[in-house]
Amino acid sequence: MALNCIFFGLGVVGQDAARGLLDYGVTISGAYSRTSHVGEDLGTVIGRAPIGVNVEPVTAFEARPGMADVAIFCTTNAFDELLGDAMACAEAGINVLSIAGNALYPWTFQPEVAERLDKAAKRGNATILGCGYQDGVMVHLTGTATSMTTDLTRIEMDCFSDFSRLGESSTERLGLGMAREAFPVEESVSAAADATRPASTMGQVLDALCDYIGLGRAELSYYLGPVVAEAVTPNPFTGDEIAPRHIIGMEEVVTATTPEGIELVGRLTAKLFAAGETEYYACRFGGAAPYELRLTPAYGLEWTTGCLVNRVADMPAAPAGLITVVDLPAPRFRGVAGPR
Repeated sequence: MALNCIFFGLGVVGQDAARGLLDYGVTISGAYSRTSHVGEDLGTVIGRAPIGVNVEPVTAFEARPGMADVAIFCTTNAFDELLGDAMACAEAGINVLSIAGNALYPWTFQPEVAERLDKAAKRGNATILGCGYQDGVMVHLTGTATSMTTDLTRIEMDCFSDFSRLGESSTERLGLGMAREAFPVEESVSAAADATRPASTMGQVLDALCDYIGLGRAELSYYLGPVVAEAVTPNPFTGDEIAPRHIIGMEEVVTATTPEGIELVGRLTAKLFAAGETEYYACRFGGAAPYELRLTPAYGLEWTTGCLVNRVADMPAAPAGLITVVDLPAPRFRGVAGPR
């Protein structure tokens, strides 16, 4: 890919994506971080030979027309944080790719923020897109799997993820080790088909999936709550042990019935794993001849990296504005990767 990218965020996904892009022949001309690796050569940061690009503090960034084809943001899950440097990039004509989970299908979630980003991108004739493994697996792969039936009555998705792979900073606000009774966030809410949705990874996935396969928008019901340990569970971040009935993760469940009568269930479980547990993604399709799509072991971080890297080639020709993965063909492999 003869493209020039700039990078924001050098966590696990950011570093892996930088390696993948370099292996694809993409030029990385700038790298920015809030705190980590500032002043270091990006090549050294990702375990490669120096490439002559030093990591700069985000505060030093100033978007300029022509400085890059694509700006990649591996920084946050919060959609409204794209109103900063990401919006400045789009206004300067630089396409933006973000792994923010809440940017997957944001028009039903934060329409005011979505409109601001859309207008900024159109002013710069640039594209803003949120992607990740939800793009390749939960929307496009799952949607394609519905093509195998003419009698679809139910879609039930299960994503089972290991918290320990996310890093301590991603889990510090989730109450690991707290007593079940002390957990401050547990809620059940509903959102009508034409109402603004609450923040929800699975809610955006279900909205995007319905759009992709041509189903009407449904009223969604959301549950968010803790997952508790059934036995003593090691905490890999502190070295302590978490007692039974204390929190080891979170579960989000979103349910709906579309106007066509198809039941939808999306379940995301992220927790500290016990010995022998494995990440997986499973989707069950109901009807006269029910079937299941199952990917195991799952590699959520690696799949996010793969979708991100393979989406870069789609950006220059994508329509201007804030778009969603439904507006593009399914992501696909783009070349032969080099050494990892």
